[in-house]
Amino acid sequence: RVQFGGPIGDDTPRLPDGSIPSQRLDKNGSLASPHIIEYGEALIKDLLQRYSTIDGIRIDWPEYPPYFLDAVFTDFGPHVETFANERGFDFERIREEAAVGYKRFRESLSDADLKAYIQSPKTFISDLQVSDDFISLKSQIVSNLLLRYRNAMNEAGGKTKELIPSAFPDPWNQLSGFDYTANSEIVDAISCKHYTMHWPMMMKNYSDALTEKNPNLSDSLVAESLSKSFGAVSPTPSSTEEFSYPEPNEKHPVSLQELGNKQTIAETNSTSAPVLPIAHSYGPTEDFINRAKAVYSVSKERLWVNRYAYLSDEKLEALGQIFR
Repeated sequence: RVQFGGPIGDDTPRLPDGSIPSQRLDKNGSLASPHIIEYGEALIKDLLQRYSTIDGIRIDWPEYPPYFLDAVFTDFGPHVETFANERGFDFERIREEAAVGYKRFRESLSDADLKAYIQSPKTFISDLQVSDDFISLKSQIVSNLLLRYRNAMNEAGGKTKELIPSAFPDPWNQLSGFDYTANSEIVDAISCKHYTMHWPMMMKNYSDALTEKNPNLSDSLVAESLSKSFGAVSPTPSSTEEFSYPEPNEKHPVSLQELGNKQTIAETNSTSAPVLPIAHSYGPTEDFINRAKAVYSVSKERLWVNRYAYLSDEKLEALGQIFR
């Protein structure tokens, strides 16, 4: 139940050392938990039986939402261990590698590391991934969840109903466990969330985690390496203090070209299902329209808008101009 839930016991996602992350935006449980999967299946079947005329079901956060750095290094609870062992993964080796990676980012990062990431931003993401096996394990957990939910829909007479998960864009999906290619074989469409007001907040969360026990890191290098690695903030800030969550009436600090690139990457990777971009309705009219147009202009499909209440007659008319 995301922000208003709260898993208990074995269903709680855990860090490599078995502890529970102290900071999380979401309250998701372990995606490998049989209790949570079975609850989801039952809920889906009940919804389809009671509301037989709906077109489908959209699922948000069927991944490990990477709002905080700790979330990137989950989940090592008992349900994941069982899932990993059943599928031939070396769980202990993956856990040990993740523990080393977690400690490095939290306690032994250097300015030299940050300079290297600035020169080659993709290596920041690959180092956060820890190993191919860790990413593969997370992606299989996510795909299994979606497949179970798809089968539950079919069993409830919903073979013609659409299953549409929402997912983070690149490169966050590489850390969240959402494989656009694999999951496009399971679902009817994927909605890619371009929630650009979240991105500077996430950069701030990451920078706080990186500097908490690495106090000697250059603040400007932290800001530049994060911005370039994630393509999240534009122009590149000179300080992490510039990472801030824009209010609903403020312009979002994002590159329109980067927005289009992220949508294009998602569509390229989703080989069997359309990717529906979601533009967030926050921001002044011109800013909102520019962001919506940036993703819709490269998309092959529909445009979804999040938080309809923040639209206005002016924004709706401007949207109409895009489509016309």
